[in-house]
Amino acid sequence: MSPPPYVCVALLAYFSLCIQPTDAQTSLTQSDMNEIAKGMRKICLSRHKISEEMANYPSQGIFPDDSDFKCYVACLMDLTQT
Repeated sequence: MSPPPYVCVALLAYFSLCIQPTDAQTSLTQSDMNEIAKGMRKICLSRHKISEEMANYPSQGIFPDDSDFKCYVACLMDLTQT
């Protein structure tokens, strides 16, 4: 025997509310992520002496065989825990 329809609707509503964030501030906006990325870039640029131009290479799909560049990318990956 299946439960009455109102029970199914009530359960569905309950579970829908459970998976929704309770606070609108819990999600990051694209602007927030850009600011975080700028901060990480600044940290890694200060640790590894590469040019701004070279720091832009990954967004262009360019990955030179340069030890300083590799250390910069490793720094970014370390900060993002990837």
